[in-house]
Amino acid sequence: MLRKRSLAGLMAVLFFVAAGMFPPAFADHGKKGMGYGGGLHGMFFMKAHFMLIHGEQLGLSEDQMRQIKDLKVEVKKYLVSRDAEVELKAIDINAALHESPVNTQAISALIDEKYALKSAKAKYLVDAIVKLKSMLSDEQMSMLKSMWKGSKAKYGHHGR
Repeated sequence: MLRKRSLAGLMAVLFFVAAGMFPPAFADHGKKGMGYGGGLHGMFFMKAHFMLIHGEQLGLSEDQMRQIKDLKVEVKKYLVSRDAEVELKAIDINAALHESPVNTQAISALIDEKYALKSAKAKYLVDAIVKLKSMLSDEQMSMLKSMWKGSKAKYGHHGR
């Protein structure tokens, strides 16, 4: 009897430990599209990808295709750099929290810097989305919108 209880207790502990490892992977509730992540960066990359795979149908020129590809690379490089800066600020904040005594003013300044970086990233992505859309003519943009809506209705999400 004691052995069964110990085994049941061990199984319960293992279950909760294992369950604790998976929620972050599913925290987006399955709403990340095509592996691009959510938020503005996901929106940018989904739109750019959709434009490129449907470039012929949209009547995109070689120059337009090249501009979209170049913008995708530029944005990806920016995001890698900016995300690294944000991560470094998080490391600095964590290190400052372990000092004795804790300097709350210094930590507050680091937090402000971290969120200023995130704010700049969001503004950059909005500009990139506007730039991406401006690469299309009015006719191409209208066609893109109808294709996008059709894709969403057909597949339940954008582009796939």
